[in-house]
Amino acid sequence: MRESVLFYRSFYDALKNIPPDERLKVYDAIMEYGMYDRDPDLDGVALAIFLLAKPQIDANNKRYENGCKAKKKRTVSETKANIKQELSEVEAKEKEKVKEKVKVKDNNKIFKPPAVDDVRDYCTERGNNVDPQSFVDFYESKGWMIGKNKMKDWKAAVRTWERSETKTRQGETAKLTKDNNNFEHRQYSAEMLAALQDN
Repeated sequence: MRESVLFYRSFYDALKNIPPDERLKVYDAIMEYGMYDRDPDLDGVALAIFLLAKPQIDANNKRYENGCKAKKKRTVSETKANIKQELSEVEAKEKEKVKEKVKVKDNNKIFKPPAVDDVRDYCTERGNNVDPQSFVDFYESKGWMIGKNKMKDWKAAVRTWERSETKTRQGETAKLTKDNNNFEHRQYSAEMLAALQDN
């Protein structure tokens, strides 16, 4: 059962040309068929006009039923989507809680500046040429800050110094090699070469 029926202008134009008693029968037949799916008991011209309108009424009813099915499917899928979204929100909140716990644990690690002996032991272990006293003095003067951030790992800073020391040493070696090349490139003419050979 439907709550309404589409009544087209073409139905009205066809019906206004038949006698009023036949017209009333066709109106009733269209409404009964459209809303209650009841086949009418008509004959003659009234039956002919109803049969012309019937395919359009069937198509409208089919479209209405498909729309209702789609609405039900949409409602079900929306409900499933809402459930999934709520679950993912709960999971996200749980993950956030875990992250906060990890942050609290990380924040509990308070940086403690190393003693010169600690730096010396670490440099010996790594076999680098970093001067432990210079390292400690440098970062002590900076308040153990790297840029605007508080230092978190002094061993990582030692490794950085180690790399920069290596680069500096390599640059100095290259400069010495370049500076110690005393050979000038000379251009000799054929006469000068002949004079040198005679000597």
